[in-house]
Amino acid sequence: KAVEKSDTEDEQDYKLMSSKYSLIVEDYKLMLSDYSLIVDDWKLVSWLLDYSGELQACVIGLLSYSGGVQVYVI
Repeated sequence: KAVEKSDTEDEQDYKLMSSKYSLIVEDYKLMLSDYSLIVDDWKLVSWLLDYSGELQACVIGLLSYSGGVQVYVI
């Protein structure tokens, strides 16, 4: 039963974290739309943001650090 409880807590944590990241990603999409970005750059940013939860976190960190789209050319 201890294992089941642990799994449930992990699942709840994951859902909470995912919902928080979803909100953060939406905020960044709104912020990015305020800039005059090249269409290809916007497509690249959107693809990275939608790729996975882990990558979202990484991309958000990079956005916070640089404030630019240049970071995405990795």
